[in-house]
Amino acid sequence: MLSRTIFLVNFILVSAALSGLYSQYPEQNNQSKILNQQAEELISFSDYVFGKDVRLVNGRIYSQPQTKAYGHPFIKGSEWMQGSVDINGKNFSSLKLNYDIYQDYLIYLDESPDGNKVVLLLDKNKVTKFTLEDHSFITLRPSGINNITESQYFEILYEGEVSLFNRWIKKFETINTQEFPGGKFLETKITRYLMKDNELHKVSNRFVLLKLCEDRKGEIKKYLRRHRIYVRKAQDEQLAGLIEYYNSLITD
Repeated sequence: MLSRTIFLVNFILVSAALSGLYSQYPEQNNQSKILNQQAEELISFSDYVFGKDVRLVNGRIYSQPQTKAYGHPFIKGSEWMQGSVDINGKNFSSLKLNYDIYQDYLIYLDESPDGNKVVLLLDKNKVTKFTLEDHSFITLRPSGINNITESQYFEILYEGEVSLFNRWIKKFETINTQEFPGGKFLETKITRYLMKDNELHKVSNRFVLLKLCEDRKGEIKKYLRRHRIYVRKAQDEQLAGLIEYYNSLITD
């Protein structure tokens, strides 16, 4: 891990110096373009030889919390899931990922060609989106959402002028019993949120939903009746379809 980091740091420093030198001479623009192309080729080669982790993460090693507890902190289980991640404007696919929903951490299994494995924590400040099998997530930040105080991961159910998200949460309970001497992780809780006018709103029941969609309340009531949707117990696909319909009403 250290050797690959040193290699890339040295390469970046040399490239930066050469780029600055070429930029001083307009007649050597072609040389600068060649250098940039070679840089991209070397980065691709370094990904192949060293693995992608140097460009993916901030260097932090992930430590699983409460390892003696009953249960686990992950979205589905401790097994790795196939996924992809968008970070620093670049998409990385075919990765082994997992999502610690207790700490709201996205983690990545780095497997180097020499057989070494290490679990790394991806930097939430750089991650914009990621997928885990058939689930898609986005990073929502205080700079874009008025009523949150820190960046958080949300599952995307529908994106539009008004969007619908799931928030996955798992809590830990410290209990001193013979059955659970190390405590236990509680059942996963999923909360639905509607994002409207750059604010997140919990959608817990029909009354809340209708209030948020008050400008098209009549149409939404008819849609709920026609499709026999009970908001509190509705499937993700049902509510996603409803919000898609609502968007079609407000954007016509």
